[in-house]
Amino acid sequence: ITLGAPIANTRIYILDNEGHPVPQGVDGELYIAGDGVAQGYDGQPELNAQFFLSEPGVPGGRMFRTGDLVRSDAQGQLFFVGRKDSQIKLRGYRIELGEIERTLARHPHVDAAVVACIERAPLHKALAAFIITSEPPSLFEQLKNELRQQLPDYMVPTLWQRVADFPNTDNGKIDRKRLAENFVADSSLVSPQTQALSDTEQMLLALWMRYLPIKNVDPECDFFRLGGHSLLAVTLVAEINRTFHCALTLKDIFHYSTLRALSARIAQQSITDAAASQDDWVIVHDPEHRHQPFPLTDVQRAYWLGRQTGATSIATHIYHEFDVEHFNVTRFTHAVNALIARHEMLRARVLPDGTQQILAQVPAYQLEQRDLSALSPNARNDALMAIRDRLSHHVHPADRWPLFDFSYSACTAQHGRLHFSLDLLIA
Repeated sequence: ITLGAPIANTRIYILDNEGHPVPQGVDGELYIAGDGVAQGYDGQPELNAQFFLSEPGVPGGRMFRTGDLVRSDAQGQLFFVGRKDSQIKLRGYRIELGEIERTLARHPHVDAAVVACIERAPLHKALAAFIITSEPPSLFEQLKNELRQQLPDYMVPTLWQRVADFPNTDNGKIDRKRLAENFVADSSLVSPQTQALSDTEQMLLALWMRYLPIKNVDPECDFFRLGGHSLLAVTLVAEINRTFHCALTLKDIFHYSTLRALSARIAQQSITDAAASQDDWVIVHDPEHRHQPFPLTDVQRAYWLGRQTGATSIATHIYHEFDVEHFNVTRFTHAVNALIARHEMLRARVLPDGTQQILAQVPAYQLEQRDLSALSPNARNDALMAIRDRLSHHVHPADRWPLFDFSYSACTAQHGRLHFSLDLLIA
């Protein structure tokens, strides 16, 4: 959405989360200063401290923090991207909740939709969709499938709830925080117990309730359908082994993912099985076999299994951009290759059987280069955004080296942008 340019006697700033100006074409939060800015909220000092800030470089100046995410072009035109309060970061990805909501609202059986992020524990953050509809909860599976065709997997909510209306804040906006706090998973997943739970099932349910937004579940409910993911499964395995004195593995959570099946698996384990657990392992240096395949760590296996099964929407890499000046491609490439030679995990790959291997030798790494300097400013911004969209969503094939990527986009003779991606399997 085009916002245009500032009106007379108005100054604007587009800043990042640290309050620094962002480069042209990069998203940032809009701050407004000038004659049209009010003195503040009457009698509300906390809001004033949050939204009315000192204008940098202007003695006595004030600027208003709008909460709008925008970007600018070479002509100074502003383009609305979304609201900062509806943008979240989930497992490495920055997500605009409004984009999910607009996609859901286009469905003929959805009267209205709001998406919020629910956090039940430090490792458990999940997207929850709140839907106003007259259709039964079976509609949710259809909505999930349609979202997957239009949006990346990490933007598909894992939790769903039908609601009659949406709560509002005092200023009339939808209260996402209250929605998240009052979330109750859909009745097709969470229901009154129709069968008595065994002691093991009751204890396991108590563990699930620490991390999942549930109170009671049918014994046949699936951990992943309730919002679990592979990183959370790592924590759950450790909790189960401590509580039941057994030796489950991460694979068990995927293979026995319902409350009943996992409880039965726990019952099969004995205390003696735990005697061979990793607590008794001794880690020693083995240079002779350093290039032979070896097991993944639990966290690596969580990422790898989540990627293989499609049971989760885990982000498996990080992506960053850096604006650089007078960039020397030759020197930078030499430095990258020196790092590769020194740090073995930069020569790692994950084999199809779920083991990892450090390669003894790899080809010299070559930096991909793009020359955008001949493009018009608008075309160059569009090209940079397209590059960002592609690279920020890219998943590196785990069995092929390298599991990282550097590339450089030349914007002018002196200025460019460095793109960097690193697979979390080797982070």
